[in-house]
Amino acid sequence: MRNIIRLIGRQVLKALSKFVIEKHKPTIIGIIGSGETSIAREVIYAVLSQAYPTRRNLESPLVEFSLPLTIIGSSDYPTTFFKWIILTARTLWQIVTVKPYHHFLVLEMSPAARLTLSYWLDITNPNLVIICGEIPTEFPTDKYKTFEIKESSIGEIKNKALEVGEMFGVNSEPAKEALKTINFYPTRIRFFPGKNGKFIVDATHYYYPIKLAAVIELVEILPGNKLIITDENVESLPENFELCSSEDLAKIEDYPVIIVRGRRSDKFELLETLTEGNYE
Repeated sequence: MRNIIRLIGRQVLKALSKFVIEKHKPTIIGIIGSGETSIAREVIYAVLSQAYPTRRNLESPLVEFSLPLTIIGSSDYPTTFFKWIILTARTLWQIVTVKPYHHFLVLEMSPAARLTLSYWLDITNPNLVIICGEIPTEFPTDKYKTFEIKESSIGEIKNKALEVGEMFGVNSEPAKEALKTINFYPTRIRFFPGKNGKFIVDATHYYYPIKLAAVIELVEILPGNKLIITDENVESLPENFELCSSEDLAKIEDYPVIIVRGRRSDKFELLETLTEGNYE
């Protein structure tokens, strides 16, 4: 049953994404390969946004639904059937009522399994595919216009991004200025100072949760006991870690390190409070 629901969701998202693309006719740039695809996404986004309205992935696409959700403008992964219904209805309403809005879409498509990459390419039919590093063996090189970034240094990626901008008529001078002060999209785990000298660890997500083991490994070296705010069911933790649900936050004052997990949209207000308004 779960596989059937997933298959239906896959096709619904594909149809909605194609409707959105047909309505707004964005110029789509896909980024694939074994190299620094996330950095390339951010740099190319910075260049193109100097001349055109531009969108890009909110985070690296680790699950197949993340890319079509980006296309339709959703920053959340629906977790219930009811939420899927709301997402579908809202997207259809926007397709009907919103005026056509031509823009650029910069979409990181790596890493991806073979069938997932084919699914994404079928949805997007990119105007240009940027290849960072090695070409995935399943990528049909004869079907798309491609542009290669063979080196992974940030300097080389910036130079290549300027070349991509020139392809689409972007003035190189403001683009170069933008690249001098580029702020790369935040890492998936972020750190903020909190109230009363506390250390706040933002381990929230848009589409796909970070593995708890990876979060623990990263913050274990921090001094003091750690409180993990999450609604997950966790069987065991290291001795200096404790769980706390979103409904029971009385323990916060007793811990110098606070780790927040869950959907970013659900935890935004909590993170704003914990960081005294410094959360971005």
